[in-house]
Amino acid sequence: MADWSERAASLRGQKIVMHHNTWPYLSHWLGMNAVATLEPIPGVPPASSHLARLEKRLDHDDVAMIIHADYVNERSAQWLSSKTGIPIVSLPASVNFQQGETLVQFYETIIDALMASGE
Repeated sequence: MADWSERAASLRGQKIVMHHNTWPYLSHWLGMNAVATLEPIPGVPPASSHLARLEKRLDHDDVAMIIHADYVNERSAQWLSSKTGIPIVSLPASVNFQQGETLVQFYETIIDALMASGE
């Protein structure tokens, strides 16, 4: 964990938009600030009016990324990204044990994806 924390130190303080509050422990651990969610109600696709409000609100914020769960339709994240220029980072929601992935590999995938978005 110390290695991951050190590798991800540049993420501390970054503002992010989450699809919904899927990774509260991850954002807390890395010191990232979730400023909005695409889905105000988890599992319910956002209304166009909600997305339009986000677009206006985020237009002046320095938001680093939109974090999207890889199992959820990406359409809302793509729309917001196209309007704001905020990059989308798609993260796995769980360890893929069926493919032989370990918990360590899962965290490596997440840290690598978050760090790649800032390059």
